[in-house]
Amino acid sequence: MLSGGRRRSFSIASPPHDARLLELHVRRAAGGEFTERLFDQDPQNALLTIEGPLGQFVYQPHVATLGGAVTPGFAGTPKPRVAPMLLIGGGTGLAPLLSILRHVIENGIERDMILYWGVRGERDLYAHAVLEDLAQRCPAEDRPARLRYAPVLSEPSPDWRGSRGFVHEAVLNDRR
Repeated sequence: MLSGGRRRSFSIASPPHDARLLELHVRRAAGGEFTERLFDQDPQNALLTIEGPLGQFVYQPHVATLGGAVTPGFAGTPKPRVAPMLLIGGGTGLAPLLSILRHVIENGIERDMILYWGVRGERDLYAHAVLEDLAQRCPAEDRPARLRYAPVLSEPSPDWRGSRGFVHEAVLNDRR
């Protein structure tokens, strides 16, 4: 809590099935009253008061299908083809999306996923290695989900070989 009872809100990135740690994604804001203290002080000696979570951000299995409605699985009934889950986020808005990705992958849920993550430049891809690793691990024998990871940079360096522009435009272009 800040002076005057003010608060800051951050999204949870840890998956719901793993209660060992609470992972938050916090972007350092230059001159930010909270983030400057958070990044400048030794976090092992810091005492934070937290509340929440507030709101809802949940994974709902098999909501959308391709070519028909989802029906209960009876013996001999063909399994419906489930549409891929489309996850779109920017900056630290990746946090709840990463929570869902981890939940699906680590619990062996069979669901294809496409993640578009928009940031300004390469320096902002703070979870790039983690996401590339998740995408490479899927599918594996013990992980039936598949993940396609598409970083999108709005201000890339000339050396950037990936998608350029705004994340919503990249999604629309790929979906045409």
